[in-house]
Amino acid sequence: MNSRLFQDTSLDLMKDASEVIRYDLPGIPLYLRLRQLKDYPNMKAMGHWHEDLELVRIEKGQMYYQINGQRILLKEKDCLFVNSRQMHFGSSYLRQDCRFLCLIFHPSFFPENAALRRLFIQPYLSKKAPEYLIFSPGDSFYETISCFLLEAAQLKSENSPGFPLEIAGLVQLFFARLIRLPQMQEAGSPGQNSPDLAALKDMVSFIAQNYPEKITLEEIARAGKVSRSKCCSLFNRYLQLSPVVYLNQYRLKVSCRMLTCTSESITNITAACGFSHPSYYGKLFLKYYGVSPNAYRKQAAASLV
Repeated sequence: MNSRLFQDTSLDLMKDASEVIRYDLPGIPLYLRLRQLKDYPNMKAMGHWHEDLELVRIEKGQMYYQINGQRILLKEKDCLFVNSRQMHFGSSYLRQDCRFLCLIFHPSFFPENAALRRLFIQPYLSKKAPEYLIFSPGDSFYETISCFLLEAAQLKSENSPGFPLEIAGLVQLFFARLIRLPQMQEAGSPGQNSPDLAALKDMVSFIAQNYPEKITLEEIARAGKVSRSKCCSLFNRYLQLSPVVYLNQYRLKVSCRMLTCTSESITNITAACGFSHPSYYGKLFLKYYGVSPNAYRKQAAASLV
């Protein structure tokens, strides 16, 4: 197994199921890494959202990206801007790997001046702003976003003193140019404001808060104030998973964190993550990660040496 797989456990979820980004440097809300889909179980990330803004550049290959139920195909060299608080995830195209550059930064990375934030930041992060924008080679803004991402990645790789400050300057310059685009002046699609998406977030939040307990489909549906059939429909529409599969994948993700960051026994991890029996947990873990929990723990430890 590729040791980079263990980096996937560095992304946790808040109690409302919004993602907690484990930034590259403490106190600096910036995440910038080159990733590969093969590092994710089944080459698919879990559906999630966060306050942060996200930028993606496809370095090699192609991948699907789903945002608020809309699936798009990103091709090699394409760049994607995902606005704050959108439900999104990436997955493989025809089971093929994809290498991509991912830059995530929190709105707090912008100027603290209240007037600047009120006039030039908040309006473009609101529910009325576009959910996402795609830029392909040949588009008028493509060179701006592509060069920004590549320059930021180069600064990080050089690791010179003060490089986060340089990237912060690039981020602000990039965003200033982004908001000039006509697309940024247009209202976002109805998807991000829909009652269906709000219900899904409530149900995912319920799972995030109660995963250690026995959870039924009825309880998940009740959290979103919808019927069982509607619950299943929403999970399939937005996350391409059933509620039960999402619940199990969430539990497995938490267990990965425990395997790599604690010395708890497999039995204790099984119970803490809401699985009924270690044998079932082990079988499910093997299905998604390709190794047993014990082997995963050993390989994670070896990757840190």
